[in-house]
This record gives sequence, structure tokens and C-alpha cells, in this order.
Amino acid sequence: MDLRLLILAGVLATGPAPISPTATDLIVPDVAGMETIELAEGLQVVPLDEGVYQVIHAFPWRANSLLVRVSDDTMVWVDTPYEDKATERVVEWLHNTFGEVRIIEINTGYHWDNAGGNGFLLEQGIPVYGADLSARLLQERGEWIRTETLAMLEAPEHASYRALHAGAQGYLLKESAGKEVVAAVRSAHVETLPDEEGRHLLPSVVAYMEDEKVLVGETARRGAAQDPLNTLSSIKRLMGRGRQDLSLDHLPYEFTDAQRFWALITMYATVVAWLYCIGVLLSVFQDKVFLHQIKMSNFRRHVANIREPFYIICGYGDTGVQLAKSLSNEGILSIIIDSNEERINDLEGDDFLVPPLSLCADGSQSEVLEMSGITHLWCQGIVTIASDDTVNLTVAVVAQLLNPTLRLIARAETSEAEANILSFGANEVINPFETFASRLSLVLQSPSLYCLYDWTTSASGAKIHEPPVPALGKWIVCGFGRFGSALYEHLYASSVDITIIDADTNRRDFPSGSIIGPPTEASTLNKAGIKESAGIIAGTNNDANNLSILLTASELNPDIFRIARQNADKNRHLFQAAEFEMLMQRGSIVANTIFALIRTPMLGDFLRIVSRFKKDKAGEVISRMIGVVDDDVPKLWEFKVTEDEATALYKTIQKRQVTVSEIFQGEVLHGSKFREKPISAMPLFMKRGEKNVLLPEDNRIIRAGDRFLVCGTQNAHQQMCNLLSNINLLENILTGENRPTGLLWRWAKGNILK
Repeated sequence: MDLRLLILAGVLATGPAPISPTATDLIVPDVAGMETIELAEGLQVVPLDEGVYQVIHAFPWRANSLLVRVSDDTMVWVDTPYEDKATERVVEWLHNTFGEVRIIEINTGYHWDNAGGNGFLLEQGIPVYGADLSARLLQERGEWIRTETLAMLEAPEHASYRALHAGAQGYLLKESAGKEVVAAVRSAHVETLPDEEGRHLLPSVVAYMEDEKVLVGETARRGAAQDPLNTLSSIKRLMGRGRQDLSLDHLPYEFTDAQRFWALITMYATVVAWLYCIGVLLSVFQDKVFLHQIKMSNFRRHVANIREPFYIICGYGDTGVQLAKSLSNEGILSIIIDSNEERINDLEGDDFLVPPLSLCADGSQSEVLEMSGITHLWCQGIVTIASDDTVNLTVAVVAQLLNPTLRLIARAETSEAEANILSFGANEVINPFETFASRLSLVLQSPSLYCLYDWTTSASGAKIHEPPVPALGKWIVCGFGRFGSALYEHLYASSVDITIIDADTNRRDFPSGSIIGPPTEASTLNKAGIKESAGIIAGTNNDANNLSILLTASELNPDIFRIARQNADKNRHLFQAAEFEMLMQRGSIVANTIFALIRTPMLGDFLRIVSRFKKDKAGEVISRMIGVVDDDVPKLWEFKVTEDEATALYKTIQKRQVTVSEIFQGEVLHGSKFREKPISAMPLFMKRGEKNVLLPEDNRIIRAGDRFLVCGTQNAHQQMCNLLSNINLLENILTGENRPTGLLWRWAKGNILK
């Protein structure tokens, strides 16, 4: 099929595909060697192939139409030039070139470059066809297209074009389906279909008269041509322009004063409206409430999609930062709530191995805790470590009401708040002042027990260090707040001679013998007997004062034992540089203790039991722990003898008895050789139902459901995990035999033995 047939098939393919004429049906004069034909300025005919011509009309922009000769006496014209005069010249050229041929016009659209010459064609009785959609759009938007085109012809050289367009007759399409168009082309006999009034021209023009009467249609079209001042042109092209642009050179018609004023008002009103809308949108996207609602929505969605164990942390101060990072390093997800927006912003910029979810809100509100997943299936517990005991108490109460079975660990800095939180539920409370005071008492009374507490609650990777050994004698405590009061109670109970120094002159509940005055001054320290004292504790809530107290004390008594209270984590490097004998960091105490309790829940019961130990018993535990650890503090872990947590051990005890010594003292095979020493781990604590067993005996038989708290090295932890989950490795330890694992090897071994 040649180019003519392809083009015609594409134009007419709006209904069932007709049978295309063959090339032999066409009689076309030889056009070889024909060049572009100039019909007029800006109007050209370009031969494309035999019987196929391109009509180019630059009026005032380049537009194309297509001529296809389908038979000796029939020419199909696809689209027209912009206006009637150019169309007339093309028709004259057709008749001069091909004789009296019939012309059939097909409009592919309703714009001026599709149907601008329909007026002349209809006057000549030439049929015009198009799709139903084109006819409808032409009727609805034809006049709008005309006025838009006039608005774009602004330059002086377009004056003639504007005049032609202003007087254009319009155009008409036959409203029929593609099948009828094809049939008309086939028969080469067509006729136009008039509207209800018998008119073939349906201009869409509206004229506004002085008596407020509105004319529509043919009458309006004639009125618009004769009196354009009564026709308002579109002012879309004027939007964004200035007053100086409102002149005849830039408008299709000269505006009256009223029209100029209205156009000016409309332009400025539109610009102001757009600026206002943009400003409103910008303010909405910068509004804190709006941004907060977006964050809340994202937070709810992320919490609902959690499918792993997580903890809720209320409070993100120094303690919260340390605890969140410790949990992240252990691979545990956390959800952090804090009412301080700056802290939450800092959290989002911190680097976490497991990034926590965060919410800037009041964690003591029930709806906030519910949103954070306190009733979520995967929530393992809630930790409230706010700096305000009232907030922590409120969180504990709300958590008890919303999820009574959920584990709660709270921070309390007064004995009253601690007792209150412990009075309901199975809660655990950490009082940093009581914790440090009790451990300082252990340093003086039972160093082994102090090491036991210190090693089991230290941060992962910390080094083992010798316990501090302060001299016996008189002690000075500077500051009698919550920390000073806790120190006084514990040291006094240990029969230590104590002198209190405090600068509060209005307080009347100081112990007898206390010194009232600023502890930062040498005269006050001398009055308290600094030169004869064995130790001094700087326990105020001001880091600068605490540093000053101990530096002054060092000058007055170089051999004195110094203990400093560090309040802010940002001052850590200053206290480290001072190299004091002991440092009280309440954030680290709380964070490390809570992390240890989360990682090994049995640790709380273990520490409560060992707190009643005597010196000899504590020394025995420490000696056994030293035998299985290296330079790092012991790695603590726990396991329960169930099919999920200890598969191999659980299945083995169903068939035979297994003792504690067989698990912890057995030799582990590597390949075909036994390892020379057992796993570097020991059981510290065992729970069987309600029964607690400290340091389980070697010959104790392991039962299903037993829970063990174990300490050892990091490598021993990995070995123990492999042992409890690998049935072949466990059999190797218990029997000394290297059991084949594959079916083939087991079959081969059985046949060889036979």
C-alpha cells in the first residue's frame, strides 16, 4: 500500500475498517521532479508522493493540511488553512492542476488550523465532514477559539490577520460516524446536513447591547463585527501585565474606560488572590500544629506496623540517651516519648544501629501511651525515666490501668515516690541516689559484694577494675539534698563518722554537728575538719561547685578520698580529667541498671537475693566468676528450657537425664577432636516455678521450663547458643560420639557396624 492509502486509512479509521482501494484503481499524473509550489506569501503546496500533497500555511504560525487524490475525479482534503482566502487559492490550484475534481473535506479537529477555511468550502458546496466530538466542541468552543486567536495577534504586522479573523464566517461539520464518512468518500457523492433552522453556519457569538439585551448567534456575529467595543475580549493574555500595557497596540479591540478599569481591577485582584493562596499554603506547611499532626499520623502508622519486640521509653534526658543507645546496640527497638521538642530533634540526628521511633508529647497522658503501643502485642515493657517523680508515678499508674501485665521499670529520686510506685503491680524502681549510696556502703563494708553489683550492671564492653579502697575514718558530705540524705543514712548505718556541709541557712533538719556555710570555701572545709578526714563527697546539684569543692579539698588534704557527683553528661570530660577516685553519674547508674534488667530480667531477683549475702558468700561468687571471664565485665544472658529457646536440650531431656555439669563442664567437639577446656560460662541463678536456686549444683538435673541466668565471655555466649540449638553438638558432649548428620552418612555408618 502506498503513502496515500496509509494516510487516508489513518484519517478514516473511525468506524469499521473499509476495503481500501488498490493502487491500480488510481490514475495519478507523474509528479516526479515537482518542486514546492508557492501559491501566495506564506502559502505553499509540497508534493510528498504520487497524489499526496502537503499544504503549508504560515498564518501567522506554520500549520499543515493534507491533500490525497483517491481517484481521477475525487480529492480528499484533510483539514484546511487558517482562513477562507488561502483556502480559495488552494481550490483554484486544484482545479487548474487536476481539472474539475470533486473535493471532500475532513476536519480532524475544531481549531483554526483544522477548520479555518470551512466557510469558503461550504459556500462552494464542498462537503465538510468530521467526528461527532469535533462538531460538538466546535459549537461549544468555536467562538472562544476565535477570540483567543485574535488576542494572540498583537503585533502591528498582524493587523491584516486580525481583520480577516474578525470577519471570518465560521465553519460547520457533518455530525456523523466514521462509517458514513467512508461511504461518502467511496461514493464521491455527499451533502451537508443543516441544523434545525436550516443554517449551515452556527457561530457561537454573544453581543451585549446598550439596553442590556443579549444577542446570540448570527445576529450577534454581525453585531460583533460592526461594533467590537460591545464585545468583551478575554483578559487572560493581560494577567501579570502592568497599567502601561493596556493600550490599543496590545489589545484586539480598543477598550472603553469602563472596560479598562474592569480589566485592571480583575488583573490586580487575580494577582492578589494568587499571592494570598500561595502565602496561605506556605504558612500551612510551616505551621507547627500541621507538621505535628503529620508526624503523629506517621508515628501511628509505624507503631501499628511493628512486628518485633520493643520497649517504650518515657524521657530522653541523659539517662534516656544512654539507655536508647544500649538497646539499639543490642538490636532492641525502642519508642521514645519526650515533651521537649529540642531533645526529640536531637534524637532524629543521632546515629543508632536500630533507629528508635520518637514522639514529642506528654508521656503521662493515656492517649499518648496508647498511641505509642502500650497495648501492642509486641510491646515488652515500659520504662519511665523522666526527671520529675510525679510524671514517673503518673506513667506507672496509667500503664497499670491500660496493661496490668506489662513490665514497668521506673526511676524515682525520692523514697516516697519509690514506695508509691512499688505499692501496686510488679514494678521495678531505680533510685540513683539510694543505689549509689548503698554501693558506697558496700565499698566500705563488703568490697566483694560491691564488685558483684558493679560487674552485673556495668555497660557492655566495660573493663573489670579493682574496687576502690577508701581509708576508714571521718567523712565529709557536701550538700544535704536527696543525694546527701541518702548518703548520710547508709553511711551512718555503717557506723561511719559523718559531717554534713550545706549552704542553706533556712533549713533546720540538719544532723547534729553539721556545718552551715558554702562548701566551696576553704574556711568552711577547715571548720569541718578536712585535714583529718578520710574522704569527702561533693554531692550538690551544681557541677561547677562540685569540681571546686574537690579541687579545694585536694589542696588542703592531698591524701583524701574524693567522690564527685556529676549532674550533666556534657561535663563528663571535665570530671574524667580530674581523675577522682569515684564518680556518681546518676544517668549512667539508672541507664546501666535498667538495661541490665531488660537484657536479663532474672537479674533483679538475683541481686535482691545476693544483697543478703555475707562477705564470704559474696567472695565465693566473685571467685567463680573470675574463673570464667577475661578482662571485660561478664556477659550476662539467660535461657529457658523450652522447645523454642533451647530446642536441642529440650528434646534431649525428654529421652534422658541431663545435669548442670554436663552442659557447662562438657567438652565441645570441633571436627573430630575434643576441645581441651569447657565453655567459659557458669550458671549464677536458676528459677524452677516459684523456687529460686542460687549457684545451681553441678549434679542438679535440668527440667523442662527451668530458667537459667548465666555469666561468661562473649565467645562463651555464642558457643552456648549453638549448643542449646544443635542436637548433634549436644549429643557429642553427652556421649562423646560424633553423630553423623546426613541421611547417607547415617545409613553408611549403620551398614558398616553390621
